[in-house]
Amino acid sequence: MAGLRAGKLRGSGQTCVSPNRIYVQSGIHDAFIAEFTKQVNEQMRTGAIGDDRTALGCVISSEALDKVEQLVADAKSKGAKAVIGGERSLDSPSTLYPATILTNMNSEMEASQTEIFGHVATVYRFDTEEDVIAQANQSEVGLAAYILYRESAHRMEGSRGFAGWNDRHQHREGGSHGLEEFQISKTITLGGLDLPPTPLYAILRGDYDGSGGGFGRHHKGNDVQS
Repeated sequence: MAGLRAGKLRGSGQTCVSPNRIYVQSGIHDAFIAEFTKQVNEQMRTGAIGDDRTALGCVISSEALDKVEQLVADAKSKGAKAVIGGERSLDSPSTLYPATILTNMNSEMEASQTEIFGHVATVYRFDTEEDVIAQANQSEVGLAAYILYRESAHRMEGSRGFAGWNDRHQHREGGSHGLEEFQISKTITLGGLDLPPTPLYAILRGDYDGSGGGFGRHHKGNDVQS
């Protein structure tokens, strides 16, 4: 819960890795919503920057606030329920939006197909792993994903590395896959050498003496000697 709260609401939800869609299994959905709502109400107070009690500030511009309001209004018009927030007070500063939790979300809502970039947590209910994967794939955008669980038996297999795909960037970073962004893959084919199976790097470095019984030192500096 703490990880989700920090990930979703830090920077007022205006980070590129802020969770955009939160999928919660049906068996814990209601209890999760109750506890998440309690923690947000108690710990994520919206207010002025100079107030020490403030945990959530304004969004970056009036245009950003208009976008958040439009996404929330669209979701509510299509069946979403605002557990907290969901509507800005008329006497609030022009770029201040309340912490909002929306439930009963679905893929037909605009918030499911774009970055919210605001402190609005959208919660989707699922039953099985197959169900949540299918729901998650009903979007043309994707950047990062997080899996939070308690029992290792319920662990879902996932890829390592941070990636953007589809309509959200075309790159990866972190992990072995991220290193590939800085490399050029090439194919090297060796034939007709009449050599026993030997590590390719040994041949390329010139460490193989060609006798079939060992390795020699046939390289000088970075130049392979033939």
